[in-house]
Amino acid sequence: MWGLLLAYLALCLFLLIELLFFRHVVEPLFNFWAAHWIYKQFRVSVMRLIKKYLLYCLRWQMSTPTLWVVICWLGPVLWGTVVPNFIGALIFFWVDRAIFGVNAYQEWEIKRVGVCYDCGHIGQVKRLRYDPSGYDRREDPSPQFRCEGCSKIKLRLLNLISP
Repeated sequence: MWGLLLAYLALCLFLLIELLFFRHVVEPLFNFWAAHWIYKQFRVSVMRLIKKYLLYCLRWQMSTPTLWVVICWLGPVLWGTVVPNFIGALIFFWVDRAIFGVNAYQEWEIKRVGVCYDCGHIGQVKRLRYDPSGYDRREDPSPQFRCEGCSKIKLRLLNLISP
C-alpha cells in the first residue's frame, strides 16, 4: 500500500521536474532557434497532450472506487478481479473515447446553390472536407464542390465508400 503511494508520488515529482525543465530549459532554447509560428504550434500540441494525459490520470483515479467496491463485495478471489475490470471497461470505454477524441465521422461542407466541379450541374453541391481514413482537405485553398452523383463517383475513386 505505502509502496504504491510512494511510487505514485515519485512519478508526480518526476513529471513536475520534467515540466519545470521543459519550461525553463527546453522551451527557451526552442523559442530562440525556431520561428514563432512553429513554436506556437509545438506549444499548442504539447499543451493538448498534457491536458489529455491529466484527463487520463483522472480517469484512472475515477476507476479506483468502482474496483474497490466490487472487490470488497466479491472478496479477494479471481472473480473479484475479473468482474470489476469488466464493469470498469463498460463505464470507461466511453470516457476514453471522449478523452482521445475518436473522429469516426466524415465532415462535409454543403452549398445550397453552386456549380458542380465535374458536370456543371447548378443546384445543391457539397464537398468532403475530412474523412478519418486519411483524407483531409479542411485547409484546401481551392475547394471542389460536386453534385450528389459526382460526389458518389469521387468517393468511389478515393475508396472511401464501397462500390
